[in-house]
Amino acid sequence: MSKTTSKPAHDPAASDYDTIASELRAAIDMSGLSVTAYTRSAGVDSPTANGFLNRKRPGMTEATLVKLARIAPQGSAFRARYAAQVEALPVPDAAPTAALANATGIIAVPFGKLIPNPDNYRKTFDPEAIAELAQSIRDKGVLQNLVTFPPVDGIYKINSGGRRYAALASLHAAGVISDDYPVPCLVRDMDAAEARALAIVENIQRQDVPVLEEAQGFRALADLGWETTRIAATCGLSLRTVQDRLQLLSRLHTPAQAALAARQITLDQARAIMSVPNEDDQASLLEQAAKRDYSAAALREQAKHGKAPIEAAAFDLADYTGEFLGEGKKRLFADMEQFTALQMKAAMAMADMLRTRMTEEPTPRPLYAAVTVLPKGEHFQSWNHTRTDDPALAQAFIYIGWDHKLTVESGWMPDDFDDEDDEDDEAGLAEANAAWIKANEAAQRERVRRVQMTNEFLESLRRHFISHPVDVLRVTILECLSNEFLFLGSGVEWAHGEPQYREAVATALGLPSLFSGSGEESDDYRLPDNLPDLLEIWKRLQIMSQGEVLSLMALIMASGVSFQPTYKPGPIESEILAATGISVPDFMMPQLGDLPDDPETDDQDEPIGADLDDTPDVAMAS
Repeated sequence: MSKTTSKPAHDPAASDYDTIASELRAAIDMSGLSVTAYTRSAGVDSPTANGFLNRKRPGMTEATLVKLARIAPQGSAFRARYAAQVEALPVPDAAPTAALANATGIIAVPFGKLIPNPDNYRKTFDPEAIAELAQSIRDKGVLQNLVTFPPVDGIYKINSGGRRYAALASLHAAGVISDDYPVPCLVRDMDAAEARALAIVENIQRQDVPVLEEAQGFRALADLGWETTRIAATCGLSLRTVQDRLQLLSRLHTPAQAALAARQITLDQARAIMSVPNEDDQASLLEQAAKRDYSAAALREQAKHGKAPIEAAAFDLADYTGEFLGEGKKRLFADMEQFTALQMKAAMAMADMLRTRMTEEPTPRPLYAAVTVLPKGEHFQSWNHTRTDDPALAQAFIYIGWDHKLTVESGWMPDDFDDEDDEDDEAGLAEANAAWIKANEAAQRERVRRVQMTNEFLESLRRHFISHPVDVLRVTILECLSNEFLFLGSGVEWAHGEPQYREAVATALGLPSLFSGSGEESDDYRLPDNLPDLLEIWKRLQIMSQGEVLSLMALIMASGVSFQPTYKPGPIESEILAATGISVPDFMMPQLGDLPDDPETDDQDEPIGADLDDTPDVAMAS
């Protein structure tokens, strides 16, 4: 008995099938939708369409292909192929729309008479959600009315219902509905504030509103005079949610807001980032979140670095208006700029108090010849000061210490303070002391400026290397070639590497021979005199691809790998060797590592490799 097979209702020839699948793929790309959203909008099963596109399920009925062609963009080859069949399809049922339009206060407005509201705060819609809504309108009509302003010159401007209008517009663009398609609308004559509030609330109550657009809606309602409690009650949200969203706008700086809007970071990560108010601190946390995928918990821990504990404060905590990190006695000051300003203010007050202190001698006089508050970021340097008990010479220095607390160093005299000419003249000593302090204020400020600029430069350099990791390898290669410490300070040495590897490096860089020793067995190594300078080598490295730089770095590192005859792989090294498939010499295996005793050599010098059990294993060196 012969075996029969069923033939699909529409089974184009292989050449036609490939063409049709390609045209459908192009139409989906033109629509800007995913395959799932496109097929769902057309009312077609997604697996069926995917099988057709991926050449795994060639059979598809013509009716299904026409459904897919109906929503294809105008001008696409796929729509043109089935143009006649698409024209013959019925328009979506308008009966539900007509029934809704008969309700009190609601009228049916032709689609062509509607325009979107340019003042609507909501700017983005999920394409797949709009496709689903469009399919719902195709199947059931518009079940919820739009709200419009009274017509102007016959045109109705939409106040709320932007998603429904977007779905209708997609059907109109696909030729599914015409300009005359009836849309149920509630026409309301509203003042600007009422209209805006209605539109905002209607949009916020949607589930797919982006979090920042939701926050902007809350702020718009607040600008209209709404209290946060009213916003929460009207929108059906908790008060904490409303306050949380508003803080995203007030505390999150623009780069982090942009990353949140682009979904490069999550809402939890954004909350962790805004726990620090400083823009530079937020930028650092944003980089950790976006580029290194730090979790929200890790970001919160990172935010604590460098923050002062509340116990360090020399001021009343009530004067601090910023946020704290942590809870209870372990709280940290989130706003270090405000903390430092308050701490410096407390230091000034402490200096004024110390200046009033007097000695207990028969003739009281100031306890300190001078009291100086060091600029923020600068610490007292005892190495250029000398201890003194003479009140005419002793000075006190106040500064913020490494532990963020105010620190007082008293009874010190600068080493470069010259008192020989005025040893018996207290007034002269005080005058000279004051002159020294004034002369050094500019130097102190310059030191602080240089420290700050150095830190900024270092941070910029680190960020460059993090974002351009191949440059780390390029600098390391320069260090290897020169045995000099550059930016990385690693000082990698490869002077004793195998000559053939050095020659391979030289060839890769187009350099002369890198081996200048007395012979291949010599450990003497120096750069030849005719080697180009490091800047020239850097330029050559810059034009090499990342893969070439990696290969070159591997050559350099491989040149430093060496073993002693007593080497035996350890557990970890054995696993590495097994994974790489490298054969280990038999004498390196643990069971064969001992050489046999040679009684004839008892009274002679031991040869290399004898008594290996008494020789510690030598680990792999590179």
